[in-house]
Amino acid sequence: MTLGVTQILTVVNDIFIVTAAWYPVAVIILINKDSSPVLETLHTINLSMDDGSL
Repeated sequence: MTLGVTQILTVVNDIFIVTAAWYPVAVIILINKDSSPVLETLHTINLSMDDGSL
């Protein structure tokens, strides 16, 4: 591999490591702000079960 390709792969790998490390923090923040996709999904399922459409 050339030096440029190696540098690009190194940067991509570093971004992946940082992103993976901060992902749990982002999930906790979204859940605490009541804007998590998980909470929206659970809310939709609960509404569907309440009206009998599920």
